[in-house]
Amino acid sequence: MNKVQFTVLVSSITASLIIATALLSSSSMANEVESYDFLNWLMLGVQFFIIAALCSWPGYKMFLFATNEQFSPLLYSCLSVMVCTLFISAISAAPAEGVGYYTIFCVLAMWACYPVSRLFKNVDS
Repeated sequence: MNKVQFTVLVSSITASLIIATALLSSSSMANEVESYDFLNWLMLGVQFFIIAALCSWPGYKMFLFATNEQFSPLLYSCLSVMVCTLFISAISAAPAEGVGYYTIFCVLAMWACYPVSRLFKNVDS
């Protein structure tokens, strides 16, 4: 694993954790977490896994084909974490019905970072 692949992997995990933190800090999810039922915790874990998988597929694609000479994986890593950071307050402050919408917008914005970063594939780092 080279440095660029490591950076992409860490940024994908970081972006997923940022979204998970924003979701857990929302009022609707806080009410869900307060119940100590095992099934609720299991479903919460499944939901976070699905969101992480949906967010990270461009990062995994960048990870597989990244070399040390490419700039686009590094650009994608920075952009995806910045997008997630921009959506933290929107997701955590949203009412119950808005949490899902902002999460979807965040995921779509992360997906949009992939073709934008691919435009800079031949730029020297």
